[in-house]
Amino acid sequence: LAAHEKRDLTPGASDTPRKRVPLPTVISPPCLDLSSIQQMVHEHTFSESEEEKEEVCLNGDVGGAVNGATALSVPAAEEAVPSEEPVAVKPTTFQPASRPHNHTEDECRKEAKGPEPENNIRPDCYRHFAPRFKTSEPSSKVFSLPPADAKGLKLKAVVGYNGNGRGNMVWNPDTGLFAYSCGCVVIVEDLHSGSQRHWLGHPEEISTLAVSHDAQVVASASGRGLKHSRCQICIWDVQSGACRKTLFHHETQVQAMVYSRDDRLLVTLGDYADRVMALWNAQTYELMTSTRFSEPVHEVAFSPLLAGHLACVGKGAVTFWLMEQRGTDISLKVHRVPVPDTIRPVELTSLCYSAGCLLYSGTSSGQICAWDTETNRCFMTWEADEGEIGVLQSHGNRLVSGSNTKRIRLWSVVAVPELRIRGAGARSNSVLLEQEMTLDGTIVSATFDDSMDMGIVGTTAGTLWYVNWTENTSIRLISGHKNKVSGVAFSPDESHCATCGEDGSVRVWSLASLELVVQFQVLNQSCLCLAWSPVPISLSGAEGQHIAAGYSDGTLRVFSVSRTEMELKMHPHSVAVTALGYSTDGEIILSGDKEGLVAVSSPRTGITIRILADHRSSPINVIDGTRKQHAELGVEGSDLWLAASADRRVSIWVSDWMKDKCELLDWLSFPAPTGPEVPHPLPPSLAAFCPWDKSTVVYSGFGVQKEILFYSLQQKQVIEKIPLPHFAMSLSLSPVARIIAVGFNERVLRLIDHAAKTERDHPGHDDTVSFCKFTPSGNCLFATSYNEILVWEVLSGC
Repeated sequence: LAAHEKRDLTPGASDTPRKRVPLPTVISPPCLDLSSIQQMVHEHTFSESEEEKEEVCLNGDVGGAVNGATALSVPAAEEAVPSEEPVAVKPTTFQPASRPHNHTEDECRKEAKGPEPENNIRPDCYRHFAPRFKTSEPSSKVFSLPPADAKGLKLKAVVGYNGNGRGNMVWNPDTGLFAYSCGCVVIVEDLHSGSQRHWLGHPEEISTLAVSHDAQVVASASGRGLKHSRCQICIWDVQSGACRKTLFHHETQVQAMVYSRDDRLLVTLGDYADRVMALWNAQTYELMTSTRFSEPVHEVAFSPLLAGHLACVGKGAVTFWLMEQRGTDISLKVHRVPVPDTIRPVELTSLCYSAGCLLYSGTSSGQICAWDTETNRCFMTWEADEGEIGVLQSHGNRLVSGSNTKRIRLWSVVAVPELRIRGAGARSNSVLLEQEMTLDGTIVSATFDDSMDMGIVGTTAGTLWYVNWTENTSIRLISGHKNKVSGVAFSPDESHCATCGEDGSVRVWSLASLELVVQFQVLNQSCLCLAWSPVPISLSGAEGQHIAAGYSDGTLRVFSVSRTEMELKMHPHSVAVTALGYSTDGEIILSGDKEGLVAVSSPRTGITIRILADHRSSPINVIDGTRKQHAELGVEGSDLWLAASADRRVSIWVSDWMKDKCELLDWLSFPAPTGPEVPHPLPPSLAAFCPWDKSTVVYSGFGVQKEILFYSLQQKQVIEKIPLPHFAMSLSLSPVARIIAVGFNERVLRLIDHAAKTERDHPGHDDTVSFCKFTPSGNCLFATSYNEILVWEVLSGC
């Protein structure tokens, strides 16, 4: 058994909860020898003179971007002294030098009529949100959310966290509010019980979240929908879960949002293409003013001490803003301060305010800069990481930094306030790297309590971690697949479910709590299909539950759930395995590949018994089986199974594996459309045995009509048709009721009550509903949309 095929126990590589975390890379925290400097005092930090033109006057929603710049000359950084003990590089310190002010100005204008930025190239920093590329398009039909007491589906749980977002997790330790986004859904989760509430309403992937300081309001932002030309910002009431207001202003993506300390203001920041900062009244959510920048801005923050003071960071500078309001007139005073020459050229990628008139900013090259907000100057910097720092948070004398090196670090900055106040007379050696942890991806969101002892951190791997610095531990709170989910399978007793994805993982979840139990990881391969053994089988001397999984290299692997290890590896295919199924007694594995071959293999011996080439040259989309119950079909055998290929052909077989018998019972071929239009992606050929009539095959695929067909194996003809609004991308039939679930490329899941002849559409998916499957009891329906797993409760009486 190769090491990369075993259950991955490497820290940060799997999504199972860990009891231990990586130790800091230094045994003793490095000591940073700080040399203070003479403070630079500006008589007028924010100038109001007409000659300097550092003020932007804004009336109503008129906006402009005006930045006054004060440059500093900076000496070369000191070199570290060689030592056998752990030595840290000394921070760069600056002496003020006389240099004339360099002022720039953009004319005041209404933002909506302002010129578009000429250069929309994404800056070289990961802080900017980029929505995942999708081939699906939402339907133009307006889908109304069903009432709470309506018959149909109710969203029960969402499995996963969108690691593609930026700042898309909020946590308030005082009230316990914990919310994050997955696709176009905001999930509010109780950290004690694990129960979830879901806020639906966004048409596209959510980019970022913000929470008011009283934890009564959450703002969420997403891309624009079909009906609007601008991005959508939803304002949610935490108690009721109702959307109080919907805002439209930014043309592309919303990069960041933050509430002022008194919760009277909300600022929203557009991405590198939008370059707009908007200021909203957080009581009425009316737009107060907006400003368009000439260059991308990466993050914005309100001062916790001074009302109307805020700062934002971008290319090589911090911009300080002071808002003053007299009646309906709003004036913004702007002061742009570049970084010291010693660290140029650099992008300032993150920032946070701290106590004592301090502001910290992180850079794309790993430095942290400390700024005096009274004089608006940078008075020190130190090397804090080897990569871009995208997350900063500070409280008291502690600072947390997160970067794209997967590291999150805790700093003691007790000396920094003294250095700012005492200037050249200060000497301190107490800026320390207290602790660090290496997680499983780039840090994209983080929130800590006031003591900075514990917090929640999100990564690009789609994981939310609980971090406890005191205990030096990190535990996975939320985890999911990083890439597309390919399949879902359930244990016969419905205690667990398994999912597989293009990230090469097979994950086993507790069905009751939806907590991850174990993960099997195969590196450098995609897992495209899986099946759960219908009965416990013995492969290593003891009976147990097993999962078979098919991979992109043509291999099949059988995993033992109880022993949490791979027990068997087979290689019956030369190309990717695309469909998989067990025989009803669990003694045979049926697998189909990308070239249309179907292999019959034994999970006990690993031997491939036979290869069926009837579907050659067309990928196998589905393999389904059931126990044969109809003697009138005219053939002997215990199992019925079918294979459906992408060329709209379905073969139905009857088998008796104990007698080595496998006979073709029927062959279905459905016509292709005659028109030139071919949808992309091409709809798969979907087929399954009807649970309420095992002699009937249900089929849907790319055909002349968008429909579901019922084919009778006894009558040898189509006996029923159900029209569909779009071609089906996924299909599942309830094993206990006459209910059909259909997923569409238009990001909608349709539930069809076959008995009552009714149907209901359910939005909430961020991409194509590529897979759906009922649980064995029929009480729940799992639907996947790229890396999201939505668990729907089937309401009684449906």
